[in-house]
Amino acid sequence: MLYKTHVIGGFAAGFLLTGNPACGAVSAAAALLPDIDDPHSFIGRKLFPVSWAANRGCGHRHAFHSLIAAVVFSAAALLAQILAHWPHWIAMSVFIGYVSHLVLDTLNPAGVPWLWPCPFRFRIPLVPTGGLLERLIVKPAIFIATVCLVGTHCINMGHLDMSRLLVSLPRGWWRWGRLSTFLKLLSGAGLK
Repeated sequence: MLYKTHVIGGFAAGFLLTGNPACGAVSAAAALLPDIDDPHSFIGRKLFPVSWAANRGCGHRHAFHSLIAAVVFSAAALLAQILAHWPHWIAMSVFIGYVSHLVLDTLNPAGVPWLWPCPFRFRIPLVPTGGLLERLIVKPAIFIATVCLVGTHCINMGHLDMSRLLVSLPRGWWRWGRLSTFLKLLSGAGLK
């Protein structure tokens, strides 16, 4: 899957499981972590030396795409959470985001070695990375579900006035890939 799909899926998983948008944001960031083993990935390009070393040591979609890695990264987040006095939900959000990445990559023909170092790869080969199915169906579906989830949450919490929101929709709001447009819309037009 492409990094945008993982970010949207991570946010959706974190928000769905906790009801907290901040957890969703941390989960979205954590959903990028498994691809640290690919220097050509979004996070790999940002942290190239670390990514290059991880790729040389493990290769792509091996150790970092496993439950062991999810637990290790979550444990590191828990340690940082304790030492830095961060909110109690950080480590949980990291775990949720990391696992959301593994779930989405399981839909890829290459599969994921969930039980690494066991070489068996779990796969439901439906969605090739960057293919039309991902770009036209999976990513938009996850995004729309996330927007509905956040919108429902905001309405239920009394934070969203739908009449103001609908009247002030910016031009191009239908471009689902424009997350910044959606966030600007929520931050300015529709929130009390």
